Amino acid sequence: MKIISIAQYSCEEAPDGKVVTIFKTQDGWFWLKPLVDTEGFSTPFGSVNEIAVSQNLSNLKLLIEKDVSIEV
Repeated sequence: MKIISIAQYSCEEAPDGKVVTIFKTQDGWFWLKPLVDTEGFSTPFGSVNEIAVSQNLSNLKLLIEKDVSIEV
């Protein structure tokens, strides 16, 4: 699997100073959060909006996105 983009978002649910980090691959968007594994949310997500809806994240705002090429 190859990561092609890393994005960080702010949202109302994140503690002060914390962000939501999302990785994009050729297969879709991955959110590295323990809830995804422990509660069985489907990954990869088809879009960042799917992540926001499934996790009840409101006012998700892009802070930074960087194109990368990382083989994992």
